[in-house]
Amino acid sequence: SLSLSLCHAARLGEHSPPYPPVVFLQLSNTFPPTQIVFWFVASSAIVLWDASFVLLRPESMAGGKYAQFYGPYEKYITVDKMYGHMQADGTRYFIEAQSYMNLVETMFILYSLLLHFGGQQRTELVGFSASLCVLAKTVLYSLIEATSGFAHTKHNGTLELVLLYIVPNYLWIVMPFAVVYTLGTRLAAHYAGPKGKQQ
Repeated sequence: SLSLSLCHAARLGEHSPPYPPVVFLQLSNTFPPTQIVFWFVASSAIVLWDASFVLLRPESMAGGKYAQFYGPYEKYITVDKMYGHMQADGTRYFIEAQSYMNLVETMFILYSLLLHFGGQQRTELVGFSASLCVLAKTVLYSLIEATSGFAHTKHNGTLELVLLYIVPNYLWIVMPFAVVYTLGTRLAAHYAGPKGKQQ
């Protein structure tokens, strides 16, 4: 009867949460794919190395007491002169500021990995946010070089430019974009819930 149905519904309501739960925190498939986890681990190690080179200059450069740990940069600073720029001007301050940003972004990526290996499903949201920051900063870095007329890289030959500048730098555009797209799509689907999937 109608009265029995209402009583049954009321009893079910007593055990329901007072507000709709966040959907993506409940689902069992909300952990980043293995490829993204691998990228987070590998890129974090490289970015920490890169940031430490910039922030330890000139001691990390040839002749400095830490130079032995940064051998490849002896060549790289001749390809991208921004990395070897030590004059007190906007170029030096920018490269140092973006290195501090690298450290912050890496901190959040490492936090997302900690959540991941600890079984915390909100790892995707943290990883998505950190990757979006990485993508935006790398695009800004590239735009600054482009709008300067490629002042720090135009001296390179084509092969050297492609292999030593474009490939390693634009990897930090392609991969973060792929992560942002993948995790963003998954998060959007999780937030939409069953109704969003049925539409």
